[in-house]
Amino acid sequence: MDAPFGCVEGADQDDPADGRRRSPRGGDTRGVPPGCGTRHDLIRVWTQRSTRAAPPHPLRRTREQRVEKSLFSLASGDVLPTLVAFLRSCDLARDEGISLRPTSVELHDLRPAVLVSSRCHPTLIDDRFRPLIDAAITAYKALPDLVDVRLQGSVALGEAVTGQSDIDFTAVVAQAPDERTLARLQDRATRLARRYPVVTRVELDALSLADLLPFQRFALSSDSLNVYGTDTLTVRDQWVDRGELARLVTPDAAALLVDFRGLVEETRDDDDEAMRFCSRIVGKDLLKCVSALILLRGGAYEVAIDRIHVQTRDVAPGLMPLADRLYRLNRAPVTDPAVILAVLDEATTDQPPAIRCVARP
Repeated sequence: MDAPFGCVEGADQDDPADGRRRSPRGGDTRGVPPGCGTRHDLIRVWTQRSTRAAPPHPLRRTREQRVEKSLFSLASGDVLPTLVAFLRSCDLARDEGISLRPTSVELHDLRPAVLVSSRCHPTLIDDRFRPLIDAAITAYKALPDLVDVRLQGSVALGEAVTGQSDIDFTAVVAQAPDERTLARLQDRATRLARRYPVVTRVELDALSLADLLPFQRFALSSDSLNVYGTDTLTVRDQWVDRGELARLVTPDAAALLVDFRGLVEETRDDDDEAMRFCSRIVGKDLLKCVSALILLRGGAYEVAIDRIHVQTRDVAPGLMPLADRLYRLNRAPVTDPAVILAVLDEATTDQPPAIRCVARP
């Protein structure tokens, strides 16, 4: 019998012993849609007529070739225009009874939806950050209409580096905060950063629940942890359209490049720590832009830049030299503005068209 549409033959078959679907490697794939390989399986695809299909007709063969052409174009890296064509080809294949079977073109995951699982958990927080978290909660308690205080990023993931990582908080409030409230929070964040050198920077933000943008709602639901109040946003597992996810999470790289040049120039006369912050933020945010290309080429959704850096080697190796430099700017921040500007020049030249096109508005 033909393998289910879009799957490696033999992947995720039912285990007669316990009824659970298993990957070829033996892993439990509960939570993966039926008929799909595991999230990290390499799927090699070509088109083949179903054994149930009618004898080939010239028009039918032309349609098969269109499906095959879309798949090969997607695998070759011309991802943005061919992703839509590929998804349309999936519908065409279903209508025409064409099944997808293994051969020589390697993609990382052909499913149009991506499983996004929140990895944030209270048990992952390093105890060295807890006094600072308590102090941030105390600062937020003065806000009227406070609903939810959320910890974001590497500290919530248990991946923060003491003395090198930032810490980001967002308060969810019932009414939009005014400018005076935001200014007081910024002043408090500056004082907390001086008091707790376990981090390089503290961010205290506040947003109205009703006014959250789609990107903000997604980021808070998947990459943050409730540390005080009512948890209004956490979604442990959610399936998101791959193309939409790439647009949702990708910053506007062209705008970032312009803004970062201005930031470097403004920071030239400041102390070394200010330039190190510049280096870290440039490396982190531009490396996250690469994740759009990774998603469109079938890679998994990742938030931590360590994982994005590793993914680049596997999924977009042509960008690896630039990814290495961006990663070093973040992990080994520099004080020489010329070094940062040189990387920005390289990023301006090497930025893939796909990243420029999918950035969120």
